[in-house]
Amino acid sequence: DDDDDDDEEEEEEEEEEEEEEEEEEEEEEEEEEEEEEEEEEEEEEEEEEEEEEEEDAICCLSHPVRTLQLYLQFDEIYDTLQRQRRIRQTKVSSCPVPALKSGLRV
Repeated sequence: DDDDDDDEEEEEEEEEEEEEEEEEEEEEEEEEEEEEEEEEEEEEEEEEEEEEEEEDAICCLSHPVRTLQLYLQFDEIYDTLQRQRRIRQTKVSSCPVPALKSGLRV
């Protein structure tokens, strides 16, 4: 009888352990699924943001007033760069040091 009782206890313990292991595995699987769902949601949000940015850029360029503003900004920057280049060339050509006249910097 004692042997039978011991065997039954061992079987019960083994069954409990197996059940616990199965529960742990199920929990891990659920956690993994949740993580995957979160990652998918994040990716979808990022894609939506990118699409919105693209739409904003297209809208901006197709709008004539904004296009004109951008053009004027570009023109102003270009003029500034040209002016700086002319000033630099004038300084170099009026410099008494021959190496600087040829465009080399010290």
